[in-house]
Amino acid sequence: MEIKKGANEGEFIAFIYKDCAENTVFNDLSQFNTLDELRAYKEEFLVKYFAFADDMDFEDSIVHYLDQYLTHKNTLFDDDTVKDGYLEQFTTMLDFVKNNNLIKDISINRKNRLKLDVQVFDIEKVESGILRLL
Repeated sequence: MEIKKGANEGEFIAFIYKDCAENTVFNDLSQFNTLDELRAYKEEFLVKYFAFADDMDFEDSIVHYLDQYLTHKNTLFDDDTVKDGYLEQFTTMLDFVKNNNLIKDISINRKNRLKLDVQVFDIEKVESGILRLL
């Protein structure tokens, strides 16, 4: 993620690092350790969350998709309305996960993969429709 941050600096990356990665509820739920934070796993996880929440239909490699996503979002985040919408989506999702005790286990393996063991339940749309679980 450090390479992506340097190559794609802009408003979206600033949003990820300042508004999302420092969110108290996110930090309580995710439990990233100091080493994870130094490696920017937290920020990478957040970029992937937003990228996949926006569109999971991509044909190229994930690296290429995320690079394009970051470039595109950096141009959109000059508009505070867009930023506010993403922050509201993020905090709504966090509140839902927290209030419903959805995370049972969190672990990070050596290959930079975050595993969240969540409870599975049947809901087509949750609150504002930002989260779909089948």
